[in-house]
Parts: sequence; C-alpha cells; structure tokens
Amino acid sequence: MTPTEFKLRDTKVRRCARPRILGDGKDAVLGLHGFMGYPGELSYPAEKLAEAGFTVSLPRFPGHGTCGEDFNQSSGGQWLRAAIDAYLELKSNHEKIHVMGHSMGGVLAILLASIFPVEKMVLMAPAVKLSGPLFLTEPLSLFVNKALNRPQWEADNSVYFLDDRDEDDDLYMGQEYWTWSYFRRLADLSRLRRQSLRQLPLVKADILSIIGRNDPTVPLKAADVIKKRAGGNVESVILENSAHLVPYDKDYEKNAELTVSWMR
Repeated sequence: MTPTEFKLRDTKVRRCARPRILGDGKDAVLGLHGFMGYPGELSYPAEKLAEAGFTVSLPRFPGHGTCGEDFNQSSGGQWLRAAIDAYLELKSNHEKIHVMGHSMGGVLAILLASIFPVEKMVLMAPAVKLSGPLFLTEPLSLFVNKALNRPQWEADNSVYFLDDRDEDDDLYMGQEYWTWSYFRRLADLSRLRRQSLRQLPLVKADILSIIGRNDPTVPLKAADVIKKRAGGNVESVILENSAHLVPYDKDYEKNAELTVSWMR
C-alpha cells in the first residue's frame, strides 16, 4: 500500500464539511463554498435563508473537507461538475433557483449561471480577480506538486465559527489544506477564474457582490470587473470590518441580511 493509499484509507469527511439541505421552501438557493473550503462556511446565511422560506443546498466539492491527498487528486472539472449536479437536483423539485457562492464558489456560480437559468446571485468575495500572481501556478504546476506556505498558516481567532463542527476541525483543515500551496489545484482555480470572466456576459441573473474592505485575497475592483462584464443588473457592497471570510467574519450578520434581502 502506497503512503497516499494509506492516508486515504483512514480519511473521512470532517463534520464542518458535510453537505447540508435546509428548509423546505418553494424556491431554492444553491450555496457553493470556496477553494480548500467546506460547506459549513455558508451555514449562517443558509440558515437565515431557510428561515426566510427557501430550501438551501450546501454541497461539498470533491477533495474538500477530507485530507490534502484527496484534495490533490481532485480537479477543477470535478468541482464544477459537483456544482452542476447539485443545481440539477434542486431543479428537479424547485422552479426557481438562486445561487450564492464564496470565493471560488462565486466563480463556479458564474459558470453555472452561464449555462442554466438562475434567478438571482450573491457572490461573496468572488475570486474573479485575485491579489496574488495566480497565473504563475499553471507553469509551476508542471514541475511542483505542493509547497509549504510562507508565512505558515496560523489559526484566526477573530472569525466566528457558525456551523456544526468538531472542536479540532479548524486545526485539521489548516494542517491538511491551508498550510500548503497545491500548485496543480491552484492551476485549476486559475483556469476556472479565466473561464468565468469569458462567460460573465452570458449571465443574465441579477448579481449582488459582497467584498470585505480588508480582504487580502480578492481586491475591491473584483466588483467592478463583474459590473463591467455581467449581462444582468449588478450591485455591490463593501463590508467595512471583514476580510476574505465574508460569511463568518465580523460582518457576518450584515452579509446574511444582504443575502436574504437580495434573494427575496
């Protein structure tokens, strides 16, 4: 048995990463989590949407919320396919589908809405534009599998964990995912991002983009990119006290209020 096979044999989906279905409303909302993220990051807005009368689906993307080796064997195509499958499952029981996405989930939401009918969208810290040189990951991925991040990951005690989780979920996710740069998967993200920009003119749904003022990953001008290219009505909001983890950062209640109000 190889080290990878041994690692995968004992892995499991962490509690924070388990898919969820909330509510039983006539209209539905599909919630798409971020790169190296997990469904639980959208739990708070999902719960508020369910209280407002929506059915909410929070799927888990392949390789996420399990272990680093599993993540490194997944792909951007699999993540998009999982989003499509979750949409189709909702569509079988609900006439109107809205979509919310965080970071990479916003990119996947754009791709989804360029293919299928979507009523309204909320894109939280949408990764259509990134502060770092993501384009370099594609050539690097040909030679480097993964590398330790510098500076190394440290737990952020300023965020609010609002999902159902085990006490050590954040530490585990940090050690398996956020401590590392997985260059092949970052290259997948880069390709998805570029594809979403090409597809944006095909998106006719009304879009609300929400970005944290202190986001080190997604610059504020990402909202301008969406407004310039999207085919429908676009509005944007800046959350003054938040960084990248918009759904569970300091303005999490405001983010949820904006999301529910937009979807209604």
